[in-house]
This record gives sequence, C-alpha cells and structure tokens, in this order.
Amino acid sequence: MTLVSTKEFNTYQDKYLDLAVNEEVCIQRWNGMYRLMYRPLEIQYPEQPVKEPDDDLRNAITAEELIKRIHEDKRRNFVAPDERHILRSVERHLQCRSEHQAKERGVRTCGYSGTKAG
Repeated sequence: MTLVSTKEFNTYQDKYLDLAVNEEVCIQRWNGMYRLMYRPLEIQYPEQPVKEPDDDLRNAITAEELIKRIHEDKRRNFVAPDERHILRSVERHLQCRSEHQAKERGVRTCGYSGTKAG
C-alpha cells in the first residue's frame, strides 16, 4: 500500500494511476483518506438486429430524382395558371434568341421553327 498526499497525487497522477493497477494507493486529505482502486472496464454492447426495409426505404428516391422533381414543381406550382402562357412565350423567346446567336456564330441548331405552339 502506498500513501500519498493530495499535492503529490495531483503532481504525479499518471504515476499513481499506473501504480494502482498492481497495488493499493491511498490518498490522504485533511478530512480522511481515499483508496484508489483499479477495476477493468467491461463494456458490452447489445447486438443490433438488422432491420428489414420499411415503406420509407421502399419509397426512397435518388438525389438526382429529387432535384428533377423540385425543378418540375417550381415550374408547375410557382407560376399562376393564367401566367403559364407568359412563361411559355418567354421560354420560346429565349430559345429563339439562343438560336439566333448561334446562327450569328455560324453554328447550326435545330429547335423552334417559328410556328405557334398549340
């Protein structure tokens, strides 16, 4: 058995903790003594059963599919029904503009033919 003061224990904690593995270490304080004992820690983890796929997993989608659906919903839901024709005409205008710019650069494109969409 080794008897140490609190000051000495605080100074050389590693030494006395290692010593407590093989023998009893007592720490003396003004109000009593404390026994330092070593006991190996035994942690047992419960076995986690493998879960079967549930409905959430069966209904899962890929990240690419999610992004595609978000873009579709933005177009469909954030434009009022009476403004959808405006959106279509803007899209046609942008398509014509990009084709016109491509023609100026000498690039052949095939796309909007200039006819009205039904």
